[in-house]
Parts: sequence; structure tokens; C-alpha cells
Amino acid sequence: MKNKFVSVLLMIMVMTVSACGRSAEDTEAPATAGTTETEEVSDSVTEEQSMAAATASTEDVTKESASTVEVKYDTTYLKEESGVYTYSLKDESVIAKYNELYAEAFEELIKSNEEDSSFMDQSYIPSNQAVSSNLLYRDTKEEKVVKTGSNFEMDYGFDILNVGYTYVDLDSDGVFELIFGVLHGSDPEDDYVNNFERAYALVDGKPIKICEGGCRTYYYLGSDGCIYHCGSGGAAYNGIWRVHFDASGLKGAESVDWGEIGFVEDEFYGYWERPVHVMGPITDLDEMAKLPENSISDEDDSGFYDEWEQRRVKIDWVPMGEYLK
Repeated sequence: MKNKFVSVLLMIMVMTVSACGRSAEDTEAPATAGTTETEEVSDSVTEEQSMAAATASTEDVTKESASTVEVKYDTTYLKEESGVYTYSLKDESVIAKYNELYAEAFEELIKSNEEDSSFMDQSYIPSNQAVSSNLLYRDTKEEKVVKTGSNFEMDYGFDILNVGYTYVDLDSDGVFELIFGVLHGSDPEDDYVNNFERAYALVDGKPIKICEGGCRTYYYLGSDGCIYHCGSGGAAYNGIWRVHFDASGLKGAESVDWGEIGFVEDEFYGYWERPVHVMGPITDLDEMAKLPENSISDEDDSGFYDEWEQRRVKIDWVPMGEYLK
């Protein structure tokens, strides 16, 4: 009897231990599965975070690259020979196409020449000491005319046959802008023949004037693909701006009478109450020129000026006489 009782007791103990083992296994299994699921979620989150970080990094690099990209003019027609750079557009199909598109600009050129030339014939009273206008000064004692001021008509001598023109894609967007210059300068020492003082762009298919200047404010093309603007407001304010053209903001704009639109100032060397070098974007040159870090020496100013002047390319103008035929 005793042995039977012991046997039954042992069987109960074995069953209890087995049940406990199975219970422990059942309890541990969900815990293991739960850990695996957590790891998978964690891995997924980490992967998403990495992708987001990579995307953000790429966007930052893209933004930085976009902000540092220089917009230059199309140099397809810029040729170099023995160190001398010349912009020469001779493709007759391109010239004929844009002559038609810019017909209104040529009409304005002819009209402004006629209007400004009419001042040359104004009457005056010989008994008066002098009569002046914004264009002319007449010394009535000697009855001679002296030209004063600064505008495009004066630089080409009121002779429309002394005007040259060509087409340049100033912002490399596939559409050419029209620039005007002078074929022969009055002073052999002056390099005005390689400047452009008047320019037009097509906005919604219509030409608008984007710059108007004279011998004190003009533009030239650089051998580096950049555009340069020379300006002088007197001895204390003068220099050269490196600029680029941006037509994106010209929708709805009107032609300028003087000055420019669409040109963005990227850099300035010159004298603005003192020698300065200002890096752009230039929003307020008066204020930026006052910053100590933008001051340079007279020697640096002269060196930079000479370096930028040497980048001026020769322009092979199309004579206005060709257009008038």
C-alpha cells in the first residue's frame, strides 16, 4: 500500500514538473517573439530616419550648389586667337530671326536718334551769353557747339550708321538678347567700341529695354563668360560690378529710360568713399561698402580693376547700315 502511494505521488510530481516546463516555454515564447518584432520596428524606424537624413542632406547640397552656380552668357560665338577673345555672331539665320523679333527695338533706336539729333538744330539768341540744355552747351560768343553729358547718342556721334548691334544669350536660356554699341569711337584711346550701352530682352514675345547708359555707365562681355558693368557717379563713387542677367522676374516689366533691370550684382571692385571689394549678392552697396571686412588697399583696387578690364572681349558688331538696307 505504501509503495503504491509513493508511486502515485511520484507520478503527480512528474506531471507537475512537466506542466511547469511547458508553462515556462509558453511564457518565454511570446517574450522572444515580442523582442523580434521590436527589433524589426526599431530597424524600420532607423532606416526611415537614415533615408530622411540623406534626403535632407541631398537637398541642402542641392540648395548650396544652386546658390553658388554662376549664370554666364552663352559663349558659343566667343572665339580665342593668340590670347585675344572676340564675340562674333555670323549665323545669318539667327540674325534674320531676331531682327524680326526685335523690330520694335530698332524702331525705337531710329526714333531716339532723330529726337536727340533735333537738339543739335535748336535756335538760340546770339545776344545772350549762353543757352544750355541737357545735351548741349552753346558758347554764343564764338557760336560753337560743345557736347556735354553722357548718353548713347553722343557716344556714336548722332550718326546712326556708327551704331553696331549683335545678339547674345545673356543668361544661356536659349533666347538671345539684343545689344547695341559703337562701331568707331571719337578717341582712339577709348575702348567704347567693345562696350554695349543699350540692350533689349524679349518678354512675352515683346522687346523691352533692359539697360540704357553712356560713357559713364556701360557693360562689356568678359572672356570668363561673365558680364561686367562699369559705372561712375564721380570721383568718390565708381568701379566695376560683375553681374549676371536674370530674365525670370521681368514678366510685366516696362522698358527703362535710364539704368537697368534684370541684372543681378554678384561682386564689386572699386572706390565707394574708399577702396572696397564687396562680394554678392549685393543688396545695398552703400551699407555693405562700410563694413570693415570689405575694405582693401589702393594697390589691390588698382590690381583688381586692371585684371577685370583685361577680360573685356572684342565684339564683332553687325553694322546698323546692314539692318537698314
